[in-house]
Amino acid sequence: METWNELKDSQPKVVQLLQRSLEKDRLAHAYLFEGSKGTGKKQIAFQLAKSFLCKNNEGAEPCLVCIDCKRIEHRNHPDVHIIEPDGLSIKKQQVEHLQKEFTYRGVESGKKVYLVDQADKMSASAANSLLKFLEEPTAPTLAVLMTERASSVLPTIQSRSQQLSFSPLPREKFIER
Repeated sequence: METWNELKDSQPKVVQLLQRSLEKDRLAHAYLFEGSKGTGKKQIAFQLAKSFLCKNNEGAEPCLVCIDCKRIEHRNHPDVHIIEPDGLSIKKQQVEHLQKEFTYRGVESGKKVYLVDQADKMSASAANSLLKFLEEPTAPTLAVLMTERASSVLPTIQSRSQQLSFSPLPREKFIER
């Protein structure tokens, strides 16, 4: 498990912005992480989920030892929902299932997180369903959409999300991964 400071080595601007938002309790309800494959989008998305759901965090830093942090690390937290392409695309049914999940209160803390990997692969109907969800967020909910090409995500989704651009990793960091 990594800390924010360890992640800062690979994406200093993104991590610094997220840390400040967490410390000031001013997270956006939706983020669009954009960057090449291997730039740490998914790692930082899961770290953000830990910070958002951890009950023992110190400022922005999650404790990494509580049940919430461990469940997120093992990808089995009941309040963290992950959508990935089913085949070549993310389908409307996947987004509708997610929307149904979010009509219920969070199991552990009343909070919910959803992570959409390869958001550019949403079908038009899935993107439009997600848009309604982004326009009327149920608090406290955090959405993180990840993509290699933000230009392929609906402009209306882009405008309702805080976009964070992930820089290519320096050669030595890429080799470490």
